[in-house]
Amino acid sequence: MTKYLKMIGNILLYTLIYFFLQLAAGLSMGIGYTMKYIGILTEPEIQDKLNHDIYFGIAAAALCSIAIYVLLLRKKDESFLQKCKFQKEGLEKSPYVVLASIGLAAVSSSFVLLSYEKFESYEEVSQNINAGLSTLLGMLCIIILIPIFEEILFRGLVQNELKKQLPIPGAIVIQAAVFAIYHGNPLQSIYTFVLGIALGVIYLWSNNLWLPILLHVTYNLLGTLIFPVLLYYTESFAVAYMAGGTVLFMIAMGFLYKKREFSSPIEVPIE
Repeated sequence: MTKYLKMIGNILLYTLIYFFLQLAAGLSMGIGYTMKYIGILTEPEIQDKLNHDIYFGIAAAALCSIAIYVLLLRKKDESFLQKCKFQKEGLEKSPYVVLASIGLAAVSSSFVLLSYEKFESYEEVSQNINAGLSTLLGMLCIIILIPIFEEILFRGLVQNELKKQLPIPGAIVIQAAVFAIYHGNPLQSIYTFVLGIALGVIYLWSNNLWLPILLHVTYNLLGTLIFPVLLYYTESFAVAYMAGGTVLFMIAMGFLYKKREFSSPIEVPIE
Protein backbone atom coordinates (compact mmCIF):
# COMPACT_ATOMS: atom_id res chain seq x y z
CA MET A 1 0.00 0.00 0.00
CA THR A 2 2.83 2.39 0.86
CA LYS A 3 4.38 2.10 -2.59
CA TYR A 4 1.06 2.96 -4.26
CA LEU A 5 0.54 5.96 -2.00
CA LYS A 6 4.06 7.12 -2.84
CA MET A 7 3.31 6.73 -6.55
CA ILE A 8 0.07 8.73 -6.25
CA GLY A 9 1.83 11.37 -4.17
CA ASN A 10 4.56 11.84 -6.76
CA ILE A 11 2.05 12.11 -9.61
CA LEU A 12 -0.03 14.66 -7.70
CA LEU A 13 3.11 16.62 -6.88
CA TYR A 14 4.25 16.81 -10.50
CA THR A 15 0.83 17.77 -11.87
CA LEU A 16 -0.13 20.20 -9.10
CA ILE A 17 3.14 22.12 -9.43
CA TYR A 18 2.22 23.02 -13.00
CA PHE A 19 -1.45 23.60 -12.14
CA PHE A 20 -0.71 26.11 -9.39
CA LEU A 21 2.01 27.85 -11.38
CA GLN A 22 -0.44 28.23 -14.28
CA LEU A 23 -3.06 29.55 -11.87
CA ALA A 24 -0.59 32.01 -10.34
CA ALA A 25 0.53 33.20 -13.77
CA GLY A 26 -3.06 33.69 -14.95
CA LEU A 27 -4.08 35.56 -11.79
CA SER A 28 -0.98 37.76 -11.91
CA MET A 29 -1.53 38.65 -15.55
CA GLY A 30 -5.25 39.27 -14.93
CA ILE A 31 -4.57 41.63 -12.05
CA GLY A 32 -1.72 43.34 -13.91
CA TYR A 33 -3.71 43.87 -17.10
CA THR A 34 -6.72 45.16 -15.16
CA MET A 35 -4.60 47.69 -13.27
CA LYS A 36 -2.74 48.75 -16.43
CA TYR A 37 -5.71 49.15 -18.76
CA ILE A 38 -8.57 50.07 -16.41
CA GLY A 39 -10.13 53.27 -17.70
CA ILE A 40 -8.33 52.87 -21.02
CA LEU A 41 -9.97 49.72 -22.36
CA THR A 42 -13.37 48.20 -21.72
CA GLU A 43 -13.60 44.99 -19.69
CA PRO A 44 -14.17 42.81 -22.81
CA GLU A 45 -11.19 44.48 -24.50
CA ILE A 46 -8.99 43.79 -21.46
CA GLN A 47 -10.12 40.15 -21.47
CA ASP A 48 -9.43 39.89 -25.20
CA LYS A 49 -5.92 41.27 -24.74
CA LEU A 50 -5.31 38.86 -21.88
CA ASN A 51 -6.44 35.94 -24.05
CA HIS A 52 -3.95 37.00 -26.72
CA ASP A 53 -1.08 37.28 -24.24
CA ILE A 54 -1.88 34.49 -21.78
CA TYR A 55 0.73 32.24 -23.37
CA PHE A 56 3.43 34.44 -21.85
CA GLY A 57 2.16 33.16 -18.49
CA ILE A 58 1.81 29.58 -19.71
CA ALA A 59 5.38 29.62 -21.03
CA ALA A 60 6.66 30.97 -17.72
CA ALA A 61 4.69 28.35 -15.75
CA ALA A 62 6.04 25.52 -17.92
CA LEU A 63 9.66 26.65 -17.66
CA CYS A 64 9.42 27.19 -13.89
CA SER A 65 7.83 23.75 -13.51
CA ILE A 66 10.70 22.10 -15.37
CA ALA A 67 13.21 23.88 -13.13
CA ILE A 68 11.36 22.61 -10.04
CA TYR A 69 11.23 19.05 -11.45
CA VAL A 70 14.99 19.11 -12.01
CA LEU A 71 15.56 20.22 -8.42
CA LEU A 72 13.13 17.67 -6.97
CA LEU A 73 14.77 14.81 -8.84
CA ARG A 74 18.24 16.02 -7.91
CA LYS A 75 17.25 15.86 -4.24
CA LYS A 76 16.34 12.20 -4.85
CA ASP A 77 19.69 11.65 -6.58
CA GLU A 78 17.87 11.13 -9.88
CA SER A 79 18.81 12.63 -13.22
CA PHE A 80 16.06 14.57 -14.99
CA LEU A 81 17.44 13.60 -18.42
CA GLN A 82 17.80 9.94 -17.49
CA LYS A 83 14.34 9.69 -15.92
CA CYS A 84 12.63 11.25 -18.93
CA LYS A 85 14.90 9.32 -21.36
CA PHE A 86 16.23 12.06 -23.57
CA GLN A 87 18.66 10.25 -25.88
CA LYS A 88 19.80 10.02 -29.49
CA GLU A 89 19.18 6.32 -30.01
CA GLY A 90 16.01 5.48 -31.93
CA LEU A 91 15.66 8.75 -33.82
CA GLU A 92 15.77 6.82 -37.10
CA LYS A 93 12.12 5.95 -36.36
CA SER A 94 11.16 9.62 -36.76
CA PRO A 95 9.58 9.28 -40.25
CA TYR A 96 7.13 6.69 -38.95
CA VAL A 97 6.29 8.92 -35.99
CA VAL A 98 5.55 11.81 -38.35
CA LEU A 99 3.27 9.57 -40.43
CA ALA A 100 1.45 8.47 -37.28
CA SER A 101 1.05 12.13 -36.31
CA ILE A 102 -0.41 13.03 -39.70
CA GLY A 103 -2.92 10.21 -39.38
CA LEU A 104 -3.93 11.20 -35.84
CA ALA A 105 -4.23 14.88 -36.73
CA ALA A 106 -6.46 14.04 -39.71
CA VAL A 107 -8.73 11.95 -37.48
CA SER A 108 -8.85 14.47 -34.62
CA SER A 109 -9.43 17.54 -36.79
CA SER A 110 -12.21 15.80 -38.71
CA PHE A 111 -13.76 14.53 -35.49
CA VAL A 112 -13.79 18.04 -34.02
CA LEU A 113 -15.38 19.46 -37.16
CA LEU A 114 -18.13 16.84 -37.12
CA SER A 115 -18.89 17.00 -33.39
CA TYR A 116 -17.99 20.43 -31.96
CA GLU A 117 -21.60 21.68 -32.18
CA LYS A 118 -22.55 19.08 -29.57
CA PHE A 119 -20.00 20.53 -27.13
CA GLU A 120 -20.87 24.15 -26.43
CA SER A 121 -17.91 24.63 -24.10
CA TYR A 122 -15.49 23.92 -26.95
CA GLU A 123 -16.27 27.28 -28.55
CA GLU A 124 -14.35 29.12 -25.81
CA VAL A 125 -11.41 26.70 -26.14
CA SER A 126 -11.32 27.26 -29.88
CA GLN A 127 -11.40 31.03 -29.44
CA ASN A 128 -8.54 30.92 -26.92
CA ILE A 129 -6.42 28.77 -29.24
CA ASN A 130 -7.07 31.11 -32.16
CA ALA A 131 -6.20 34.10 -29.98
CA GLY A 132 -2.93 32.43 -29.01
CA LEU A 133 -2.09 31.66 -32.62
CA SER A 134 -2.41 35.35 -33.49
CA THR A 135 0.95 36.13 -31.81
CA LEU A 136 4.36 34.63 -32.54
CA LEU A 137 4.98 33.64 -28.91
CA GLY A 138 1.53 32.13 -28.64
CA MET A 139 2.12 30.11 -31.79
CA LEU A 140 5.49 28.88 -30.52
CA CYS A 141 3.92 27.92 -27.19
CA ILE A 142 1.01 26.01 -28.72
CA ILE A 143 3.05 24.21 -31.37
CA ILE A 144 6.42 23.66 -29.63
CA LEU A 145 6.77 24.63 -25.97
CA ILE A 146 3.54 23.17 -24.58
CA PRO A 147 3.96 19.80 -26.37
CA ILE A 148 7.55 19.50 -25.08
CA PHE A 149 6.46 20.32 -21.55
CA GLU A 150 3.44 18.02 -21.63
CA GLU A 151 5.62 15.12 -22.80
CA ILE A 152 8.03 15.77 -19.94
CA LEU A 153 5.17 15.86 -17.43
CA PHE A 154 2.78 13.16 -18.63
CA ARG A 155 5.12 10.68 -20.31
CA GLY A 156 8.53 11.41 -18.79
CA LEU A 157 7.30 11.77 -15.20
CA VAL A 158 3.73 10.48 -14.77
CA GLN A 159 3.98 7.41 -17.03
CA ASN A 160 7.32 6.43 -15.54
CA GLU A 161 5.90 6.69 -12.02
CA LEU A 162 2.93 4.51 -13.00
CA LYS A 163 5.17 1.91 -14.66
CA LYS A 164 6.99 1.33 -11.38
CA GLN A 165 3.93 -0.17 -9.70
CA LEU A 166 1.35 -0.99 -12.39
CA PRO A 167 1.17 -3.31 -15.42
CA ILE A 168 2.20 -1.55 -18.64
CA PRO A 169 -1.32 -1.40 -20.18
CA GLY A 170 -2.72 0.11 -16.99
CA ALA A 171 0.08 2.67 -16.78
CA ILE A 172 -0.49 3.80 -20.37
CA VAL A 173 -4.26 4.07 -20.00
CA ILE A 174 -4.07 5.96 -16.69
CA GLN A 175 -1.48 8.47 -17.91
CA ALA A 176 -3.62 9.08 -21.02
CA ALA A 177 -6.67 9.64 -18.79
CA VAL A 178 -4.77 12.10 -16.60
CA PHE A 179 -3.52 13.86 -19.75
CA ALA A 180 -7.08 14.07 -21.10
CA ILE A 181 -8.65 15.28 -17.85
CA TYR A 182 -5.97 17.95 -17.51
CA HIS A 183 -7.27 19.64 -20.67
CA GLY A 184 -10.51 20.33 -18.83
CA ASN A 185 -12.91 20.23 -21.80
CA PRO A 186 -15.09 17.23 -22.76
CA LEU A 187 -14.37 17.35 -26.50
CA GLN A 188 -10.65 17.93 -25.99
CA SER A 189 -10.58 15.13 -23.45
CA ILE A 190 -11.88 12.65 -26.02
CA TYR A 191 -9.22 13.22 -28.64
CA THR A 192 -6.41 13.92 -26.19
CA PHE A 193 -7.11 10.57 -24.51
CA VAL A 194 -6.52 8.81 -27.83
CA LEU A 195 -3.48 11.00 -28.43
CA GLY A 196 -2.20 10.17 -24.94
CA ILE A 197 -2.48 6.43 -25.63
CA ALA A 198 -0.48 6.81 -28.85
CA LEU A 199 2.17 8.96 -27.18
CA GLY A 200 2.46 6.54 -24.26
CA VAL A 201 2.84 3.53 -26.55
CA ILE A 202 5.47 5.22 -28.72
CA TYR A 203 7.36 6.25 -25.60
CA LEU A 204 7.22 2.66 -24.34
CA TRP A 205 8.39 1.20 -27.66
CA SER A 206 11.22 3.71 -28.17
CA ASN A 207 12.55 4.40 -24.64
CA ASN A 208 13.17 7.90 -25.96
CA LEU A 209 11.11 11.00 -25.09
CA TRP A 210 12.16 12.78 -28.28
CA LEU A 211 9.84 10.60 -30.37
CA PRO A 212 6.58 11.38 -28.53
CA ILE A 213 7.71 15.02 -28.50
CA LEU A 214 8.08 14.86 -32.28
CA LEU A 215 4.62 13.32 -32.64
CA HIS A 216 3.05 15.89 -30.31
CA VAL A 217 4.69 18.90 -31.98
CA THR A 218 3.75 17.67 -35.45
CA TYR A 219 0.22 16.90 -34.26
CA ASN A 220 -0.25 20.41 -32.85
CA LEU A 221 1.19 22.01 -35.99
CA LEU A 222 -1.14 20.06 -38.26
CA GLY A 223 -4.13 20.37 -35.95
CA THR A 224 -3.91 24.15 -35.58
CA LEU A 225 -2.54 25.46 -38.88
CA ILE A 226 -2.94 22.82 -41.61
CA PHE A 227 -6.01 20.60 -41.24
CA PRO A 228 -8.42 23.35 -40.08
CA VAL A 229 -7.68 25.25 -43.30
CA LEU A 230 -7.89 22.10 -45.40
CA LEU A 231 -11.20 21.10 -43.83
CA TYR A 232 -12.59 24.61 -44.25
CA TYR A 233 -12.39 24.19 -48.02
CA THR A 234 -13.09 20.44 -48.17
CA GLU A 235 -15.54 19.91 -45.30
CA SER A 236 -17.47 17.28 -47.22
CA PHE A 237 -14.41 15.01 -47.15
CA ALA A 238 -14.18 14.95 -43.32
CA VAL A 239 -15.28 11.31 -43.02
CA ALA A 240 -12.82 10.30 -45.75
CA TYR A 241 -10.03 12.11 -43.88
CA MET A 242 -10.93 10.20 -40.71
CA ALA A 243 -10.84 6.87 -42.55
CA GLY A 244 -7.59 7.65 -44.36
CA GLY A 245 -6.00 9.03 -41.20
CA THR A 246 -6.91 5.89 -39.27
CA VAL A 247 -5.33 3.67 -41.93
CA LEU A 248 -2.19 5.81 -42.09
CA PHE A 249 -1.89 5.81 -38.29
CA MET A 250 -2.27 2.03 -38.06
CA ILE A 251 0.33 1.45 -40.80
CA ALA A 252 2.82 3.78 -39.09
CA MET A 253 2.23 2.15 -35.70
CA GLY A 254 2.74 -1.26 -37.29
CA PHE A 255 6.19 -0.23 -38.49
CA LEU A 256 7.01 1.27 -35.08
CA TYR A 257 5.91 -1.95 -33.38
CA LYS A 258 8.27 -3.98 -35.56
CA LYS A 259 11.11 -1.60 -34.67
CA ARG A 260 10.22 -1.34 -30.98
CA GLU A 261 13.00 -1.23 -28.39
CA PHE A 262 12.48 -2.55 -24.88
CA SER A 263 16.09 -2.48 -23.74
CA SER A 264 17.19 -0.33 -20.84
CA PRO A 265 17.68 3.29 -21.79
CA ILE A 266 21.23 4.56 -22.15
CA GLU A 267 22.13 6.87 -19.34
CA VAL A 268 22.74 10.45 -20.30
CA PRO A 269 25.35 12.15 -18.14
CA ILE A 270 24.54 15.51 -16.59
CA GLU A 271 27.05 18.21 -17.38
